[in-house]
Amino acid sequence: MKLLPDTKEFLLFVTGSLSLPDKIRQTVEDETNEVFVSVPDTMKRHGMSSLPLEPVDVVEYRRLPAIHRDPFDRMLICQALARGLTFVTSDGMIMQYPASML
Repeated sequence: MKLLPDTKEFLLFVTGSLSLPDKIRQTVEDETNEVFVSVPDTMKRHGMSSLPLEPVDVVEYRRLPAIHRDPFDRMLICQALARGLTFVTSDGMIMQYPASML
């Protein structure tokens, strides 16, 4: 599975926070999954790949319903939709988007 964690879940994962749901931790740690992030080099220490913003992602942004107001989170959703990634989040607002969610 190709995963794109929400920024909050990424930070909880890299800090070892106990508030990260076990299902998310196990899925991110599963080496059969490919994890992408749109944040700095800490990701490399955790075996995650960078996901640059591409024109195809921006096209999705204009089509996205205005459910969530955070533009960065909306861009992450667009990347997940455009690239067929499963978005990893515990944010109930984001979960309303028509992307694959964990």
